[in-house]
Amino acid sequence: MGFIFSFFAAAVSSIAVLLAVGSARHMPEQVSAGESRLRMFVAGTDAPTVVFDCFGAANLELWNRVQPEVAKFTRTVSYDHGGYWGSEPGPKPRDARQIARELRAALRNAGIEPPYVLAGYSLGGPYVRVFAGLYPDEVAGLILIDPTQEKFMEWLAQAFPEFAAVSARHLDAQDEVASSWASLKLAEESRLPAVPMTLITGFKPQGPLSRYALPRWLAEHQAWLSAYPHARHIVTTNSGHDVVLREPALVVEAIRGVVGKARLAR
Repeated sequence: MGFIFSFFAAAVSSIAVLLAVGSARHMPEQVSAGESRLRMFVAGTDAPTVVFDCFGAANLELWNRVQPEVAKFTRTVSYDHGGYWGSEPGPKPRDARQIARELRAALRNAGIEPPYVLAGYSLGGPYVRVFAGLYPDEVAGLILIDPTQEKFMEWLAQAFPEFAAVSARHLDAQDEVASSWASLKLAEESRLPAVPMTLITGFKPQGPLSRYALPRWLAEHQAWLSAYPHARHIVTTNSGHDVVLREPALVVEAIRGVVGKARLAR
């Protein structure tokens, strides 16, 4: 989906800077996910464990400005998706269900038991919703960071059909891009547990298309949240889809809030 990649342009272009700044302190390990091994970084102590997730095109260093701060008050996990960066390719197709199964297996094999607070950024939002739907008893909270929302993508595909197109290269690879619509459908069908939840919407335009689409982006976030009246909604005008990079402190505090509520519920 071209629109997702346009959103990721700013984030991925900044990863090189983050790598130079923070990766020296990272010592990721290869952890078995069943049929493959995932590159995973664990930091911090205490429960619940915060698990960071995103689209596979972004590596675990995307969280360099967030994970160290969250690790000061609870255990954290970031990882590379199968077939990207430092992780081995896994079974296909690479939809959200397969990604969730691999993540769960890797967490268990790393000795990281539930409960988990899942922090999903962009397409990672649907991914963590699928995980929570598959394993509701293992999830203690959700933080959805400017998440891709299926109704928005349906609207975008009608308004700009070229953004819905998937190239033959991706279809042949059966990768996350080729599986993106299937992943959104899986998220839509997932039933979430009644756990603390926060959704962050980045509402700063980042170009003409973003300026045009942002009101619909916000409206679809609000519409989806209407089914979860207990959820907290944070709207920031200081960043757009790059909120993880531009406002890491905002993300950290949102995670802190969900972790605190999850601990009270234990």
